[in-house]
Amino acid sequence: MSFVPDNNIKVSVSIITYNHEKFIAKTIESVLSQEVNFKYEIIIGDDHSSDKTREILKKYKEKYPELIHLILHPRRYKEIPGRTNNTTNIYACQGKYIALLDGDDYWVSKNKLQTQVDFLDAYKDYALSFHDAKLISEENSFIANFFSEKYAYLYQDASFNHKDVVNEWFVPTSSLVFRNNLIKEFPAWFWKVYSADYALLLLLSQHGKLRFFKNLTSVWRRNNSSFTSVIKLDSTAGIDLRLVERKIFRENFELVKASKTEAHFNYMHSILLARRKSYIKMAYYAGKCVFNDLSYLGKYLTGFKKRFK
Repeated sequence: MSFVPDNNIKVSVSIITYNHEKFIAKTIESVLSQEVNFKYEIIIGDDHSSDKTREILKKYKEKYPELIHLILHPRRYKEIPGRTNNTTNIYACQGKYIALLDGDDYWVSKNKLQTQVDFLDAYKDYALSFHDAKLISEENSFIANFFSEKYAYLYQDASFNHKDVVNEWFVPTSSLVFRNNLIKEFPAWFWKVYSADYALLLLLSQHGKLRFFKNLTSVWRRNNSSFTSVIKLDSTAGIDLRLVERKIFRENFELVKASKTEAHFNYMHSILLARRKSYIKMAYYAGKCVFNDLSYLGKYLTGFKKRFK
């Protein structure tokens, strides 16, 4: 990750957006409302939005010309959606630290950046810090809940390491603040994986520990225009991408072989194979899933009861 640091900029806030006209203003305002004692910049990459997102971005640029820097991509590229937008943005960051924020999410805690930066300044053996997130939906189609409710070990401030990340993905992307000198250049395989956020975490966590702050909060909005909404994990396209991803992760991160993430992938793959009526292959991946994580046996038994009820 090559960059020329500006010694006057402490944090680069990297916002990536695509067709977020209904959300992007709130996202930017949540950054502007941060209470900090250091200089920061906002890098916003737009993946050739077809709605009014760019108009909104240009207005903010006019209002904050020294603070906001826009990267407006001239077209959508033939790749996994948003991958170039994501990497280009990170390469453009000049600060000592990078804070990630998706264009449909926003920060709630006004001391978020200050708290995370102060911690990383004090503890050099930590590569990054993160915090809790409240999950909401555009259509209010589900009850809002906190990300930490899914993971018992996120009930209080805590520290984690690379092995923890390998075994399970548990970090809301828009909560991340990490050091801007850990990855000199993204590996070629980064453009081929389904989960860029998880891949980034794997790369970063090789360089130091992770710190979780329970009392800091962001809002994670689940909407129908996101990449993971368009390409579902249990779809043919999603499974094909995951097959490539798992191979890449096995080759580059040894501990992934026995992870809970691997179990979830095998479970979703077996479900797709069942829909295709490829029952022998389905049984093979179901067996691998249960071997990875015995708790998935209950899901299979529940599914069989519903099918033959």
